[in-house]
Amino acid sequence: MCYCEDTEVASMKWVREHIPDFPLPPVLAYQSDATRSDLDGCAEYILMGKVPGVPLQLLEPVPPPPQTSTLPNFVVALTFFFLQTLNEEDQRKVERQIIKWIIALRKASIGLSSQVGALTSQSATTTASATQQMVLGPILTDGPPLGPFPFWSDHIIQSVRWAITEIHRSPYLGGSNERKEESETICLRLETFLETTVAAYAAREREDKQDHEGGNNSELFSLCYDDWHPGNIMVDPDTLNITAILDWEHAKYSTHLIC
Repeated sequence: MCYCEDTEVASMKWVREHIPDFPLPPVLAYQSDATRSDLDGCAEYILMGKVPGVPLQLLEPVPPPPQTSTLPNFVVALTFFFLQTLNEEDQRKVERQIIKWIIALRKASIGLSSQVGALTSQSATTTASATQQMVLGPILTDGPPLGPFPFWSDHIIQSVRWAITEIHRSPYLGGSNERKEESETICLRLETFLETTVAAYAAREREDKQDHEGGNNSELFSLCYDDWHPGNIMVDPDTLNITAILDWEHAKYSTHLIC
């Protein structure tokens, strides 16, 4: 079973129920288990309703690109590519909308959990307490583990360990005589990365938690959407109002340092 579709649908459902005006397409049907598909010859799928507008990447370029931005650095890196096709006034309009929805996600998520993970289809089915509304996801069978983890460094460690295992198992990498040496070199570098950079970060995370023990650590966590690709943002070509934000399969509940 692949949990990508399950996570995407669960994330969109949770957002729709907690932020009703968030621009999302309607989910009509989905299947996350290829062995139980109700369509002949079809694997996992999500069937969504059509939304108005066009992908932001299809807008005609308007040179020259803007030289400044009011967005935080973590969003600039993800959005500059497609925002540079707009004139400065239109760029600011799109930026303000993106910031608005990032803030909305953070406010709606506060207090739900202090763990890193992904949502499942159970996430938005309960009407009980806020902590029960956020059910963190299981480990994928075809990808790195999605938690829940008490620290972001744990997520990094498990994901890198998964990558190392996959490199060893791959018939084109570790299992190949031609690329076996190259694969071993890559794995050694990943192990060094874990033992140095990640180990230092993990120690700092735990120290920070001890320093803030007793505080409301959950305020640092929220549902994160970080796939601000121009093809995932639908806009009205005339007004530049965002009509839908697509592709939530990698949405996760995490710290604001990562979102």
